[in-house]
Amino acid sequence: MATSIPVRTDIHGRSRIWAAHPLDATPQAAELVSSGVMRLMADATLLSPAETAFSVERVVRAIVAVREGRRPAPRMQGATSGHLFTGIG
Repeated sequence: MATSIPVRTDIHGRSRIWAAHPLDATPQAAELVSSGVMRLMADATLLSPAETAFSVERVVRAIVAVREGRRPAPRMQGATSGHLFTGIG
């Protein structure tokens, strides 16, 4: 049985996959940057101001860690890596 995950695309062509658990890709910041990803973001669409601040700070800390040759913090408890490790078939 196939799983259906809601995907929404905004007027700028950016797609978002809504899932039951938050995505935390900050542990893979080094791999993302080394593969050519130029920008990382915190999607705060559904977050409170405090949650937004925390998420943005977490992304900033991950980028600083990568620049300094350190590993970013581990994935947040309860978060997933999303589709980073899912093959496209």
